[in-house]
Amino acid sequence: MWTCPVCSTDNGYDVELCAVCGTSLYRALDEPEPVAAPSAALIAALIPGLGMARAGMPGEGLIAGILIVFAILGGGAILISGDLLALVTVFGGVALWLASARDAYVVAGEGSQHAWLQPRVLTIIAVLILLMMGVTLIRAIPVGGTA
Repeated sequence: MWTCPVCSTDNGYDVELCAVCGTSLYRALDEPEPVAAPSAALIAALIPGLGMARAGMPGEGLIAGILIVFAILGGGAILISGDLLALVTVFGGVALWLASARDAYVVAGEGSQHAWLQPRVLTIIAVLILLMMGVTLIRAIPVGGTA
C-alpha cells in the first residue's frame, strides 16, 4: 500500500494514480523539498515574503510580500499628502512584515501548521489593506474645485 501525499488515501502498489484525487504514485515516492534552517529563513525575511518562501510556503510568501510592499509604499505615498490615516497603513505593512518574518522562522523549524499567515488570514489582511488604502485615497481627494 502507498498513502497519497495529497489526500492521505491508502492505495495498492498496483495502482499508479490515487483512487480519490488522481495523484501519481511517483509523487508519493518523491522526497520532500528541504526547507531552509530557521535562522536562514529569518535572514531571508529581510526581503518581504522571501523568508516564508524559503521556509516552504512560497504562495503565502509571495502574497505577503506583495501586501507588505503595497501597504508600506502606498501608505507612504499617501502620507506625503498629509493624511495621518495613511500612517496606520504603513504600520500595518510593517506589522505584516514582522509577522511574516516570525512565520518564516517558525515554519522552517516546526512546519506550516504553526504559521499565523495562512491563506484565509492573508485574504482578510488584503481586504483590510485595500479598504484602508481606499479610505485614505478618498480622504486625499480635494473637496470642491478651483476656478
